[in-house]
Amino acid sequence: MDTATSANPTSTAEPMGGDVSRTTNPGTLPLGDIPQAAFDDMALRVGDRMQLAPPPKLEGDPCMVRLIGYVRDLSLLVTAPPAGCWRAPVIEGDNVVMRVFSGRSAFGFVCQVEKVIRIPFDYLHLSFPRLIAGRVIRRSRRIRAEIAVKIEGGACTTGNILNISSTGAEVFTNAAPGETGATIGLSFTLNVHGVETPLALKAVIRSVRETAGDGPAWRCGVEFQNVSVEAAAALKNLIYQELIEHPQSLM
Repeated sequence: MDTATSANPTSTAEPMGGDVSRTTNPGTLPLGDIPQAAFDDMALRVGDRMQLAPPPKLEGDPCMVRLIGYVRDLSLLVTAPPAGCWRAPVIEGDNVVMRVFSGRSAFGFVCQVEKVIRIPFDYLHLSFPRLIAGRVIRRSRRIRAEIAVKIEGGACTTGNILNISSTGAEVFTNAAPGETGATIGLSFTLNVHGVETPLALKAVIRSVRETAGDGPAWRCGVEFQNVSVEAAAALKNLIYQELIEHPQSLM
């Protein structure tokens, strides 16, 4: 059995008796009408996190599993979804959607649950992916967010980040933080895979507009400046995490 090791860096099917390339994907389509990729393009390694979306009958959100290994052209082995993740467990014959990130690329494919193993621990044999969709994630990919932020050097001191990318963000405040072109300081904390990373960034205000509401409300577009390697990595990891765990947050 291949151990799914690869020299390439990572961030992190068709059933044997049928063709899942024509199967409707359960839940939201993973990547849409995008180019086909090869299995090796995913550069999968043992322990990589993968998102598993259940069949429509289970009416649940996608959950995270980990790659155990694979037998090329035969089967993909992943840990079983956590107990209680859905109203019922997946069973043999179910079609599921898998999503994975590798480097700066996102991949999605449909496969079939071929065997549910209980001993010595719970894991799944999935059909080997035959039709894989993949695309490169652009550098400024933006996701929806709700992150409290402290503001320095502006007319207000607090706000909320409504969406964020590796290069900038949109901040909601109760007063205009400054004029277009002004530099402000932003302090906020990112939570990536349960690890909190505090960031303190300088940002240039690129746009400011007042919005309708019960009280004063402003939306401010900012561009991060002189981002450190560590901060850039944290931002990209957050975006990759959201893309794989909550693809609906993609903007």
